[in-house]
Formats: sequence, structure tokens, C-alpha cells
Amino acid sequence: MPWRDVVVSSSWMLAGTAFVAATQWLIVSVVAHRGGPAGLGQISLAQAYVTCLSYVGWLALRNHYVVEQNRHAFSDYLFLRLVFPALLYGGLAFVALTGALGGGGFWATIAAFSALKFVEGFSDLNSGVFQQAHRSHTIAIAAAFRFTATALLFPAVLWAGATVETALLALAVAWLAIYLSFDNRERQALVAMPDDVMSVDPQAVGRRWDLFIVSLPLGVSSAIMILNVYTPRFGIVHLLGADALGHFTAIQYFANFGGMLVAVVCQASLPMLARFASQRSASRFLGLAGALVLFSLLGCLCGWLLIEFAGRALLGMLYGSSFEAVQPLFAAAIPTMFLVFCGSIAAAAATALRLYRTILLAYVGSALLAAGLTYLLVPRLDLFGAFLAVGLAGLLQSAILAAGMLVHWRARGA
Repeated sequence: MPWRDVVVSSSWMLAGTAFVAATQWLIVSVVAHRGGPAGLGQISLAQAYVTCLSYVGWLALRNHYVVEQNRHAFSDYLFLRLVFPALLYGGLAFVALTGALGGGGFWATIAAFSALKFVEGFSDLNSGVFQQAHRSHTIAIAAAFRFTATALLFPAVLWAGATVETALLALAVAWLAIYLSFDNRERQALVAMPDDVMSVDPQAVGRRWDLFIVSLPLGVSSAIMILNVYTPRFGIVHLLGADALGHFTAIQYFANFGGMLVAVVCQASLPMLARFASQRSASRFLGLAGALVLFSLLGCLCGWLLIEFAGRALLGMLYGSSFEAVQPLFAAAIPTMFLVFCGSIAAAAATALRLYRTILLAYVGSALLAAGLTYLLVPRLDLFGAFLAVGLAGLLQSAILAAGMLVHWRARGA
């Protein structure tokens, strides 16, 4: 049954997401305990640059692979995942080295995060293969391996006296070893590659260029979408300083975890949404989208209760005692997070309908709104203004996408 497929796939992917979130939190927690709000603020700023660029470089190939039903060879996807991100990360590291993004050794932090994201991109692409083959448990196992490697390696490298950048590079090497020894082997058993990844055959080059042209707007759209999350970081460090950015990042990681949960359920539901779209079943399509919204609402309510009763202890345990004072801000920010989750759900539904131009329009509008409201609200409402800016941007994104989907269904006579 289709609903059973979604539940099983979502369960495994949620398990994988839990490991991914735990991996991120482990890194952030270690850095926060060692460097305090200022140290966390510095690496979060580097992460903002690298993550935004990675969404362009990844070209949304995982979603494209799931939706397009093997229209292109896997080698074409892997070629783009290998070459395009490498060019972008190299360019970002060079710009950072010139001092254009920050002084000191900020370029090294950029380079280290870039290496980690570059390796992560291979596993992300393979996840699309596993999902399509109904092997979501493989995604969870690979994520568990990466978490274990992080728990064993990252604190140990820092304990030995190395810098955060060295620890991140060591982690990138470990993740690459896991990819080659597990992820890639599992993928090879499911999907063969008809030609070499670096093939210069004219037909292969033509296919890859066509895939790049189709996927580039999706990658740009994804990068603009993630700007809703990371734009406030640029504004906060400029308006309030690195300590405030550290406090904001500590809370935003909880929001990111919630967003990851929503995203993984949306990802698991994407094949069914695409099926309902192809069948022109608007009622079943909207019913599934509504269920996703309800899921995110219940999650936000549970999160609010947790923060009200145990927020200070949780923040202190994860980040240190200097972060306990932001508990009231955390509770106040949860409703704005729900608006962001709704925007993500609307984007998944629009992806199933292949409304790529509408998605790009929604992302551009919401990113511009988030940037403008950050500089307008943060001086007046302090850090809550940043969360409010992100939430209102998510609301605008949902409205634009909902209007686009309504026009689409009416045009199809559903």
C-alpha cells in the first residue's frame, strides 16, 4: 500500500536524520564548550557561506533523480556532483583567502567546511538511489557510520591540541572512507553506470550538459531557499557581533533539526506526491500535503513543551552554561519555525508538480524578505527579530507556492 511505503520509508529516513542531526550537534557542542558563543559564531558564519554554496553545487540532483524515474544515467548525476561542487568550493576558498569574507584564518575554516560538504554530497546523491529502490534503511546505516566516526574522531583530534579546521579535515577523510567502503558499494549493487564518470564521449557530454541545464535552476532555487535560514547570520554578526550569532546559532540548530525531520518526511512522500500529480488526483495530493503540515504542527507543539520545562538544562548540557539564558528566546521562536516548515512542505508539493519556475520565484521573494526584515527587525527586537524575519519569509513562500499550485490544478481541470 502507498501509505505503508511512506511510513516505512519515513521511519528509516527519520532514523538517518537523527544520526545526521546528532553528528552536527556533536560538532557544534564540542566547539561551543571549547570556544563559547564567539567560537560557535565564527564556525557558524563559515558554515553559512559553504552551505549556501553547496545547495547550488548539489543542483538538487537527489530530488531530480527520484522524480525523473531514471531518465538519465547515474554516471551523469555523479559527474555533476563531482565536478561542479569542486569548482564552486575552490572558488569560495580562493575568495576567502583574499580576505574578502573575513580576516585571520577564516579562509581555513571555509576550506575545511567545504571539504566536509564535498564528501557529504556523494552520500546525499546515493540516498536518492536507495530511496527509489526502497532501501531507506541503507541511508540510516550510512548516517550511523558517519556519526560514529565523528564521535570517535572529532573530539579526539581537538583533545590532541589540533585546531577545529584540522579536526574538520580529518573528519572529511573519515567520511570519504565510509562512502567508498559502504555507500558506494551498496549503490553499485543497485545501479550500474553505462559509461565512465569522466567520459569524454560526445553523447555522454551532451546528456550531462542537458542535465546540468535542467538542474541548475533547481540548485539556484535551493540555494536561495536556504538563504532564508542563513541570511540572518550575516545580519546578526554585522549588527550584534559574534557572541549574539553564537546564541542565535545554538537555537537555530534545533530549528534545523526540526526542518530536517520535515524535509525527510517530505522526501519520503515525494514519490507518492508525484504519483498523485500524474494521476491528477488533487484531493489525495492535498490530503497528503495537509498531513505533512499537521505533522510539523504537532512537532512544534512537542518542542515548545520540551523547551518550557527543560529548555535551560538542555541548552546548558549541549552548549555550556553561557547559553542557558537564551531559553525564553527559544520558546518564543518556535511559532516562527512552524511557518518555515510550512514553506518547506509547500516546496516539496510544488516539486512533485514540477513547478520549478514558481519555486524559484517563491524562494527569491522569501529570501529578499528575510534579508530586508533582518536588518529592519533585529535592531528593534534583538535576536527574536531574526527568527521573526525567517518565519514571515516562510509564510510568503507558502503563499506564493500555494497560489502556483492552485493555478496548476485549475489549468488541468482537476
